[in-house]
Amino acid sequence: MLAGRTVERVPFWRDTRTVIIDRAVGHPENAFAQYRLADALLKSGDSSRALAQDLTAYELYRGYPLIPRAASELALGLGHWRLALDLGHRAFALAPGDPNVPGSLVHVLFRLHRPDSALAVARAALSVNPRSPQMLAMYQGILERVGGPVRAVQLARARRDGLEGRYVAATATIDSVGLDRMDSVPLGICFDLRQSLPMLRLLAPADTVAARRLVADCANAVSMLPR
Repeated sequence: MLAGRTVERVPFWRDTRTVIIDRAVGHPENAFAQYRLADALLKSGDSSRALAQDLTAYELYRGYPLIPRAASELALGLGHWRLALDLGHRAFALAPGDPNVPGSLVHVLFRLHRPDSALAVARAALSVNPRSPQMLAMYQGILERVGGPVRAVQLARARRDGLEGRYVAATATIDSVGLDRMDSVPLGICFDLRQSLPMLRLLAPADTVAARRLVADCANAVSMLPR
């Protein structure tokens, strides 16, 4: 006990591998001080020391997702791929629905040539926060980058237009998808069909029946896949 606070010994980092001293810490404000110092070092052009400070901040307090996100971005820039990936996953686990968090993990995954994993992360984030235009913009960009199904891209664009108040554009895009003209459903658009149901009920109720039928077809098709 020190000055009425319970303290623990945590590593103070000189670089990503070497622990040079221990320091006593108590409350998260100590971590935020290190985080601010990392930002100052980064602005001065010292990325290596900024990363060390971010890692120190993360050791002091692991409940603030922007710290491992910042460290992940720095680690990626310095070529520490495994560290960047680990920190990106840690940040995402803390705040999967925060629009400011998933992008760094997605960036790392693309740099590691894992586009399917990047798309999965974007979908998981969007499932948590489906009404975020920022999340939708990221997801739509990933779909386009990986060459996703045209209808999936169109549905994502329509949802984004609807959230941002561009209802005429959203309705026109829904019409171009042609849900009522689809006899079968490609599995690649199943996620976007499910995500689009609330928007369809609002903007295109005539297409909702067809969309529900296709979503049911998706569930049936998935249940028949080998396990």
